[in-house]
Amino acid sequence: MQMDVNIDEYVESTVRPFLMDVIYCWSKGATFAEVIQMTDIFEGSIIRSARRLDEFLNQLRTAAQAVGEADLEKKFAAASEAYAEVSCLPTPLSVDVFFTMQWT
Repeated sequence: MQMDVNIDEYVESTVRPFLMDVIYCWSKGATFAEVIQMTDIFEGSIIRSARRLDEFLNQLRTAAQAVGEADLEKKFAAASEAYAEVSCLPTPLSVDVFFTMQWT
């Protein structure tokens, strides 16, 4: 039995392609103040998308490791580390502090 899935609706509801530019700019060093000015999406949604991207990179790294692709594993690990450094993703314990900061 095959499910009838509308690919466009699925991508729009789960991937959030409209946040790609926002997350990309943040990963390239834009401040969070600059990032939130790029969209009318809530700040928490931006952070959740960034966290999901980091989790996805880590899952890809694990998958590459599982199939013995050491070079690919290193690339995903490097991408995840570089992204986490630049975007300064908050830890769950620092979220309250993160949201009370002034974005100037």
